[in-house]
Amino acid sequence: MWTMRRVVCPALMAIGFRVVSRGTRREVNRLFVMNDSPRLPALAFAAAFAAAFAAAVGVLVAACAAPPEEGRGAGLADADLPVAEAAQSYGAALRASFDFEPGLSLLLEPASLPRGLGDDPGPQVSDAVRRAMAEQGSIQGTCTPRVERAGNAPICDAPIPGYVVRLSEVYRLSADTLQLHVLVRRYDTPATAPHSEFGFEEVYQLVRRDGRWVVARKGRLARR
Repeated sequence: MWTMRRVVCPALMAIGFRVVSRGTRREVNRLFVMNDSPRLPALAFAAAFAAAFAAAVGVLVAACAAPPEEGRGAGLADADLPVAEAAQSYGAALRASFDFEPGLSLLLEPASLPRGLGDDPGPQVSDAVRRAMAEQGSIQGTCTPRVERAGNAPICDAPIPGYVVRLSEVYRLSADTLQLHVLVRRYDTPATAPHSEFGFEEVYQLVRRDGRWVVARKGRLARR
């Protein structure tokens, strides 16, 4: 069934039309145009007008369909770092939030944080980056945590309890600055007594110094 939907978009309202939509199809059902240009033969004018109008509507509808970005990576391109640099930048972020002592267990959740808002699984962190992070001593393994009881820390099959981390892509903030996000959650093991769930997300900005990425600033984000 066709349904009428008013498009709330100043750019489209300015040329005075509504659209009828079904899925991804749209057609104009009302149009008001004032034309002060010199007269053209009817067919030529109709063809020229149709082409110009279709192009204009395409641009305006696309603009209205893409709201401003917000959240992780808003307006930023992926940094596309080599594997060793990506792993080192993640390790620098983790070292800015944790004291790397013998009793610390950090496990990597393979699914990355998505762009924008929410915690839906993003692309998998590549095997090469995982291996490089382990070789650099930034993580002790991987875990896809399972929730066994609401309100309790999730469970990882690991020797000792610790924290499981999810990483965003590394974004290019400027020519010499990176930005990335890390979501941290406490985990329990099957053998340990349960703890209450605890977690936080931080955003990091890193700069290049002496051939390595170092954290220049970081901030904790409010979780909804």
